[in-house]
Amino acid sequence: AATQINKLTGEHAGAEEFIFILAKRDDCKIEISLSEDNMQAEASLTAGWGDKQISVDDILVELNNSKIHLGIDKQKIAEQLTQFSNLSPGQKITIMAAEGQLPIHGKNAELKRQVSLARERLLQPQIKADGNVDMRNLGEIKIVQTNDLLIEKIPADDGTKGFDLLGKELLPKSGKDIKLQAGPGTCIDPNNPLRLLATMTGQAVEVRGVLQIDDILTIKNVDISTGHIEFKGSILITGDVDAEMIVKSSGDITVMGFVDSATLEA
Repeated sequence: AATQINKLTGEHAGAEEFIFILAKRDDCKIEISLSEDNMQAEASLTAGWGDKQISVDDILVELNNSKIHLGIDKQKIAEQLTQFSNLSPGQKITIMAAEGQLPIHGKNAELKRQVSLARERLLQPQIKADGNVDMRNLGEIKIVQTNDLLIEKIPADDGTKGFDLLGKELLPKSGKDIKLQAGPGTCIDPNNPLRLLATMTGQAVEVRGVLQIDDILTIKNVDISTGHIEFKGSILITGDVDAEMIVKSSGDITVMGFVDSATLEA
C-alpha cells in the first residue's frame, strides 16, 4: 500500500484514492467427508483468523447438512475438539465425527452338557482318613439319576442389525441351529424342548455325538490304572480283576477273566 501511494508523489492532492485490505477476518472452516462405504464421517477443521472457535453444535449442523443423523457421539467429538484450540490460523486437523454400526451376526445354537462322561472320570488317588493315599481308589464314577438334566440347549439367535450413516440397515447373518437328540435312556423334557433329561439311572455315554445312559458299565480290566469300581447298575468286566481291587455294584457283576484276591460286592 505504501509503495503504491508513493508512486503518486507530485500528483494533485486528492486526485487519486486507493482502498487496500490490510487484514481480513476468516472464520474457522468445517468440511465433512464420508467414506465410500458410508460407515465413517470425518470432519476436517481449519483454524481461522479471528477469535471464533468451533463448537460441537457447529459440527452437528454440518453433519445435518450432509444428511448424517446416525452414529454421532457428541462426547467423542467434544474430546477431539480440545486439540483444536491449540492450532495456529490456517492449520488443519481431522476428527472422526460419526461412525456407522456393523451388524452383529447371530450365534450358533449350542448344546451345553451338564454331566460328566464316564471317560472324563478324574483318575486321582484318594486320601484316606488316616492321611495316607490309597493308590487303588481313584475316585467315584459319576452316576446320573432319573430326571437329571443332561444337556441344555442354547438356541441360535438372529443377531443385531447394523446401519450406515445414511440410514441404510445392514442385516446380520442368523446363527445356525443344531438338533437336540435323545439317545437311549434319555428324553426331551416335555415342559421344555431345550432340555434333555435322563429316564434311568446309569452312566452318561456319548455315542456318535448323541448322549445316552447305560445301566451296564463295561470295563476291560480292574487294576491300579482304573482304581476301585463302584457303580449303580450292572458291571461287565471283559478282562481280569487284580489283587486287592474292590468292585461294588447295585446289580450284577460279570467277570470274563480271572479274579485274584479281590473283593466283589453285587
